[in-house]
Amino acid sequence: LQIGAWLAGSTPADFFSGTIDEVRVFNRALTQAEIGNLMNTPVTP
Repeated sequence: LQIGAWLAGSTPADFFSGTIDEVRVFNRALTQAEIGNLMNTPVTP
């Protein structure tokens, strides 16, 4: 899993210059309705 950079071949490049505040990982594709609901739901630790 690569977050914040593009993996071109074996070397990361094009790094994200900023802050990633919240990350959610799912083991399946989400529906449009699920994504809409999650946009306004806070992440709990």
